[in-house]
Amino acid sequence: MPAYIRIETNAGEVAARLRGLAATMGSVALQSTVKDLADLALKLFKRTTATWDHQVRFYIIPLRFKTGVGRQVGTSDMIYNVVNWGRGPMDIFPRNSPVLIFQEGYTPKTTPHVLASGPGGRYGPTVYRHVVRGHIIRPRLFTEEIQREVDLQAITVIARYVNHFIKYWGF
Repeated sequence: MPAYIRIETNAGEVAARLRGLAATMGSVALQSTVKDLADLALKLFKRTTATWDHQVRFYIIPLRFKTGVGRQVGTSDMIYNVVNWGRGPMDIFPRNSPVLIFQEGYTPKTTPHVLASGPGGRYGPTVYRHVVRGHIIRPRLFTEEIQREVDLQAITVIARYVNHFIKYWGF
């Protein structure tokens, strides 16, 4: 009787398991990445209104596509959208009184392309006017900056989840 050893491989089983693992890993990693990035976007949106007196409600809406999942983060608040997209000059008239009463100066709390909100507000002497030519509101473009920041963080977040699965499964 010859002495021998048998070397076998279960490559088909391993490949099937890896395909299943890769699909599970990819799906879970992508879903977790989408959730983390949506949370990051929400945090950045809230940072833009941190010092505002006006409370803005932001939302996260889960999305489903044929090829995967996603999230939509944003707000439908009219004031936020005016600040984000800007506004041209306009005439302002009093509604419930004969004149408008306001302080002459104003410093905005936000700056274009900066994801922050700082001190600002009215200053100067009080004035009375029948009509005021409202100034131009330069667009702050918060949404573009938030999208840019989320895109930059995406690869870091997905890499964190992939590394977690690699360590967990011992590859």
